[in-house]
This record gives sequence, C-alpha cells and structure tokens, in this order.
Amino acid sequence: MWPSQAFLERVGVVGWGETASRAAIEKVKPLIQKGGCGTCHTIPGIEGATGTVGPNLCDVAQEVREGKEDVNFLRESIVNPNAEIAEGYQPNIMPQNFGQLFSKEELDTLVAFIANLKCK
Repeated sequence: MWPSQAFLERVGVVGWGETASRAAIEKVKPLIQKGGCGTCHTIPGIEGATGTVGPNLCDVAQEVREGKEDVNFLRESIVNPNAEIAEGYQPNIMPQNFGQLFSKEELDTLVAFIANLKCK
C-alpha cells in the first residue's frame, strides 16, 4: 500500500495529523504556502489553512483510508484539478499549473501528506 512507511519517513510526514511532529509540519508548511493550498482547503496543523472553497483535506484523507480514492487520484487532483470535480465544488478554481510549480519530490510529499492525514 502506498504511501509506504519508508516513503513517509523519507519525505518526513510520518505521524501527520493530531500527533504531527514539528519536523513533519516544517517539511510540508512551505509547500502548502507555495501553492496557497490553505486559502481554499482546511488543513489541520497549518495555521490559517481554513479555506472552504475546496474539499477539507481531512475528508479526502478519510476517503483514501477507506479505499474510495487512492494516491493516484490525489496526484491527479493536484496536477490536473479539473479531471474530476468533487460534488458541490466549482471547476477552474484550483490553479492549473501545480504540475509545473512543484517538483516530483514536492508532489510526492504533498500526496503522502494528504494520504497520511489523521484527523479527529
């Protein structure tokens, strides 16, 4: 199952969510800021990330844990956000350039972060 524990350790997001380490927060926070993700999404552990224009990332993580979505869906949602629009949300809101803005490693980190979110 991806993300594997080894991958999560490599990108530094092990224990994300309620028990997030400071190192995990510091690893992901610049990427969240770079993409402006918290403007549109609620993201626990990231100060000011209380947006509601896009889905709450806790809900997305729950869908991954339940097997309703997978990490390929997460990556596609970041790099091609209009490929599948979540019910109740508008197309063309999320920037279309994240595939160019983020490196492969940064995308891996964001995908692992979202997939590993553990919210109350």
